[in-house]
Amino acid sequence: MERLHWVAMIGWAVVTVGIIIKPKGWMRIVGLVSGVTELVVGIPLAVVTAQQLGRFSLFALAPISCLILIVLLVWPNLWQRLTGAVD
Repeated sequence: MERLHWVAMIGWAVVTVGIIIKPKGWMRIVGLVSGVTELVVGIPLAVVTAQQLGRFSLFALAPISCLILIVLLVWPNLWQRLTGAVD
């Protein structure tokens, strides 16, 4: 489960860096897939590690940031404003 967490975060990193450097249409799809994957995998991982450690788990930061990414990608016309892209 932890490996899938890291794969999803690599997809998230590709999208965020890609938006800054040169946005492409496929980055939106990769961002949505990696964001949803991270929510599905990251939330249980954060809960389990927080229970094991007895404190806040840094694995919780990934689902929080991916939720923000999903909102940015799904919000109407926000992708076009961020990237200047015309889909």
